[in-house]
Amino acid sequence: MADFCNNRIQKFDDNGKFLMTWGSLGSNNGQFYNPTGMTVAFPQGNVYVADTGNSRIQEFANDDKFINKWPINTPTGAIDNIAIDVNSKEIIYLADRAADQVLVISP
Repeated sequence: MADFCNNRIQKFDDNGKFLMTWGSLGSNNGQFYNPTGMTVAFPQGNVYVADTGNSRIQEFANDDKFINKWPINTPTGAIDNIAIDVNSKEIIYLADRAADQVLVISP
């Protein structure tokens, strides 16, 4: 779960039991500024986070290890992501409310 106000990610099991948290306020790898969404890619289980305040997507292994990041650029310059998804080919789909568009990011 992307925890917008606390600039972190929280992980729960299928029964809702808290497992772990990672991240803090900042712009370094593994840090966030108002993350608005996240998704888990299957079958590998990597976590993709829409790090809105830092205008980027961050990718992590499911044990919180940083893997990669991609900048998010829109025509308006504003970023207001409300949804993120990734397919089996690791193509990222990002719904951007500010620009009224879906962005497609391929690794």
